[in-house]
Amino acid sequence: MSSFATGTDEEGALQTCVLRTHSLPQPAPLGTLTSWKASLLGPDLPAEAQALVERLEESRVRMMHELSSSSAAASASAAAAADTSSTTTPGLDAHLSALQQLLESLNCQATVKVYRQLQFCWTGALCVGIPVTARRHEPCGEIIYEIVMVVWAKVMAAYRRGVALLTTATANSASENDLITAACKAFATAAAVAQYLSEDVLPRWLNAGRRAVENMPEASAGVARAFRSLCLASACQCVVAQALRAAAPSSRVLSKLCAAVAMNATEALDSVHKAPQESRLALDPSLLTHMAFLKAVFSALAFFHAGEAAQKGAVAVANYGAATTLLRQQGSAASAAAAGGRHDPFSAGLPQLTGNSSYSSCYPALAALLGAVKDKHETADIENARIYYEAPLREVALPEPVSLVKAPKYAPPPAGSVVYFAVAKKAAPKKAEAQAEAVEAEVPAAAPAPAAAVTTTAPAPVAAAEAEAAVEESDETFARRLQEEWNVSAPHA
Repeated sequence: MSSFATGTDEEGALQTCVLRTHSLPQPAPLGTLTSWKASLLGPDLPAEAQALVERLEESRVRMMHELSSSSAAASASAAAAADTSSTTTPGLDAHLSALQQLLESLNCQATVKVYRQLQFCWTGALCVGIPVTARRHEPCGEIIYEIVMVVWAKVMAAYRRGVALLTTATANSASENDLITAACKAFATAAAVAQYLSEDVLPRWLNAGRRAVENMPEASAGVARAFRSLCLASACQCVVAQALRAAAPSSRVLSKLCAAVAMNATEALDSVHKAPQESRLALDPSLLTHMAFLKAVFSALAFFHAGEAAQKGAVAVANYGAATTLLRQQGSAASAAAAGGRHDPFSAGLPQLTGNSSYSSCYPALAALLGAVKDKHETADIENARIYYEAPLREVALPEPVSLVKAPKYAPPPAGSVVYFAVAKKAAPKKAEAQAEAVEAEVPAAAPAPAAAVTTTAPAPVAAAEAEAAVEESDETFARRLQEEWNVSAPHA
């Protein structure tokens, strides 16, 4: 291990760089146009349906309070870090369960009476725009849209909890290990929910493609997959941070762990690149900057530790050189300013951070890292030229990534049994029975016959076998008579 990772000041700078996270605002529901009771609660509604409507109304109010209060963000205390089994979003879980039950119930019914059109209003978390009003989506009347945004809120709540725990870990050395472990679990949970969103929820929304190109990144499955990869990259960061705290960390192991972070960050950028252009342009550029930052920094760290593992020769020189290249910022400050502060997140190299206030605390750490890598590169190059005489390598591949983080399978809250919004009607009688009932209703059985009416006596009922024999005999007699007539009238040969 190099002196860069063992010195106190250098280790603190490296930890600051490794634990760099990006916090996003929560999606916020707006309740001015949404009233389940006004839309679905009617006088003829069965008791079970009334209970579901009231449950939806209460759970949405509880969810709105949960997301608007400070409890929506993760608690930054050691007690919250220790209690990793309990959910931090009970209101979201309750509302999601009620929504799933409603949707499954509606799928089993042809029509449901609606007294007022439902309109769901949300403020997004991934859109461009610092003011809240700039991130407000157009109202939508589809229930699946409400489900999509609730699941996004769960993703963001878990991700923000991981960010809060890591932020606390950097300032609390006594419980740093526990906080980093809890943050890793929170990021893995966010990745699992994002995968459920991209694979199970968004494909059920028929208008997701149309909304994705209408400046709504949350409707894009590609954006959901990108955020899943970002959450996995953040979880892998926690593993790297734990490995750096070891007494004698292995450079070869560190190179593979850092490569796992870079791999997930690369997959996140690739997923964004494959998303619809409108969704990509609507994304908050700081999110893309963070993805590019993770890709460049951890690729550089992977090459740096691979060079440390090689220690000498052309392999060490090539790895140190690749790390040095990646730690240089893209372009100059002037070109970045001319581009409106933007950079190309899909290109190699570190994004422009000089004028970015969000990365001001990380800039000294990056400068220290770049200086250490350049010193290593120059020393290895001189030693190879004087001692080993190995031919320089044209290029070097990123070390094989090893990810110790697996996103668990997310199981949504149970939806419950199907609820019917109309009382089941009695089955209609058969046609013959209906006609008999109609005749019976029109002519009472005890009604006297009119004086001028001609009454006839019905023949005595005949047994079924006798009636069938009579029919057969009659047919036979009729056939014989026709045969006799034919024999008489037919010309003889």
